[in-house]
Amino acid sequence: MLNVRQKSGVAGTNQGETDQQFSMRKVFSNWRKSEKGSMTAFGIFIVAIMVTSAGLSIDFMRQERTRVQMQQNLDTAVLSAASLLQTLGAEAVVTDYMSKANIDVDYNLSVNVSEGINFRAVDATATATLETLFLGLLNIDSLGITVTSGAEERIPNLEISLVLDVSGSMGSNSRLTNLKTAATQFVSTVISGGSGGTVAMSIIPFSSSVTPSQSVIDAITMEDNHDYSTCIEFADDDFSSSSLDLDSTYKRAVFTSRYSDTGSGDFDDADDFNQDWRSCYMDEYFELLAYSDDETVLNNKIQGLLARGSTAGHTGMKWGTSLLDPEFQAVTNSMIAAGVVDAAHAGMPVAYSDTNTMKIIVFMSDGNNHTQRRFGSDYRGDNSVVWKAEGGTGVWVEGSFDRIYHRYSSWSSSNTGYEYACSWSNYYCTYTEGFYADPDPYYFEKNGNYYGVATETWYNSMTGMTFENLSWEEAWGLMSIEYYESVMGSGAATDWGSTSARTGSQSDTLMSANCTAAKDRGITIFTIAFEAPSNAETQLNNCATSDNHYYDAQGTSITSVFSSIATTIQKLKLTL
Repeated sequence: MLNVRQKSGVAGTNQGETDQQFSMRKVFSNWRKSEKGSMTAFGIFIVAIMVTSAGLSIDFMRQERTRVQMQQNLDTAVLSAASLLQTLGAEAVVTDYMSKANIDVDYNLSVNVSEGINFRAVDATATATLETLFLGLLNIDSLGITVTSGAEERIPNLEISLVLDVSGSMGSNSRLTNLKTAATQFVSTVISGGSGGTVAMSIIPFSSSVTPSQSVIDAITMEDNHDYSTCIEFADDDFSSSSLDLDSTYKRAVFTSRYSDTGSGDFDDADDFNQDWRSCYMDEYFELLAYSDDETVLNNKIQGLLARGSTAGHTGMKWGTSLLDPEFQAVTNSMIAAGVVDAAHAGMPVAYSDTNTMKIIVFMSDGNNHTQRRFGSDYRGDNSVVWKAEGGTGVWVEGSFDRIYHRYSSWSSSNTGYEYACSWSNYYCTYTEGFYADPDPYYFEKNGNYYGVATETWYNSMTGMTFENLSWEEAWGLMSIEYYESVMGSGAATDWGSTSARTGSQSDTLMSANCTAAKDRGITIFTIAFEAPSNAETQLNNCATSDNHYYDAQGTSITSVFSSIATTIQKLKLTL
């Protein structure tokens, strides 16, 4: 290392001139005075220039080498300091990294840190002065070095719809048991396994339909022809959008079942409808759970699931996308006001343009979409054939046959088989007195006759009665199709299960449209075919964001599938 200093005691030196510079100048002066050495002097001059140039290159190479060393170590230091898993202070981490890097110059270090709940940004600058070896010949005693580096780790917030098939087939082969284990571990990993960011997870069980909670329905405009069901009967056009249209009036699904658990002779047994044939399940365990980050609440919901009904995956997907769409914010606010959702989730779902949030659907099903049973116009709307008695004197019951007598003998009989002879000569009959019977609660009307549900009797007169005509929706909430047909002999079952129903193929098309709408909005979709047939595998593969987002699961392997998805979500968070 050459240091600039004053030289003294050496004749011929100039003030401020180094020993080397003086020696070089003296040599050149002697060369100029010698004619014999003129050519030699020129050659030496050229060599000297070359040596000097090489020396200058060495200084610049030293500068670049030191800069690269400082840059590489500073980059490593800020990357480590910016990690949200880093428990040490960011500035201390950068300082420690640089101190252990064996950088051969002294440097000054400045570190700036900014951080929040889901991010940490670190910017650092290092400056140094490198003393020259050869540039001093040109009065350049040092070269400056400045390097900067910055790193940021931002873990996005998560909005997740966990859409789970709970149709009847999930109750076989331990599928539901295995699902509960897998989904519970998934929740724990996602909720507790990450650092930074917020999580809002919704659980949407689906079978024949999806059952929103009453707090959701309170924020949506629904038909008011009955209130026993919260299931929505979506129109085909609804599936082309990822959102619910809060300006629309949605049709309530009926509550009915094809069969009653206790047989066709029962009316007003809606709580006892055959579970496997019900069109809408109002049990609490079927209700969707919206926006929670409470691991216990989420896992309790999963553990409480039961398997019932058929498979309507398109409806499950529709609710999964809707709970991620920002149009749902008004519903969220309503649920917060009702105390159902924590106020921390206000403003969810966030806008699609919010780059600080990832929207994810995890969709699991074990089967093909089945026929979705529903009634057509003949069995929907007002003016059903079912009436409710409101008051009056009751149903007039005509006097009935009592006894037959012979006019001139003591013979008589109460056998109704002799009533035909009441008009014969010398025979006469007595009858009981007519009366108004207490009205049955409900009546069926057919061809001007009325069937009393309680008495199981047809009447041809309703004198003195007042009635309320029930809508079909109200009527189906009181009886199964089986019971209705046993009284009326109509084709309601055919209409419900075939004529007006939505086929599995049609449901596939609607589900595909909804998957496309979600992906177009940037929602990431993971799908799991759990011991599913080939058609379901195809549908789910097509629905997924990519082939890498589709999984096939068998038996207990569904746990590793959910674990893999949870790990992938964590990686996506770190690389967003």
